[in-house]
Amino acid sequence: MRNFRELEVWQLGMQLAIDIYPCTETWPDIHRFRLTAQILASSSAIPTNIAEGCSRSSDRDFKRYLEYALGEAFEFETQTLIAHAYKLLSAEECREFVDRVQLIQRKVAAFIQSLS
Repeated sequence: MRNFRELEVWQLGMQLAIDIYPCTETWPDIHRFRLTAQILASSSAIPTNIAEGCSRSSDRDFKRYLEYALGEAFEFETQTLIAHAYKLLSAEECREFVDRVQLIQRKVAAFIQSLS
């Protein structure tokens, strides 16, 4: 069993989830049950899936949860781009979040490769 708190990719995912939250607090109510809920869910699902995968006894199972985390990272990137298109995130905020999630995507993909 791995200690998820020691994994850099989990730490990066946690910080991403923490940092997106205040940005969504000012979004109009019309977005609360769709985009806001989705972007918060996908951001928190990245470190959550990594942590859950760490509890698995085999690399194969761990890899599956890393793949879920990778999917959530791509979902978060898409939702960030949508939020920018709706003018809910500035170009600067969008670029920062996209850069950060793309780093997470690369690290998760490399982690998956290392388990293959």
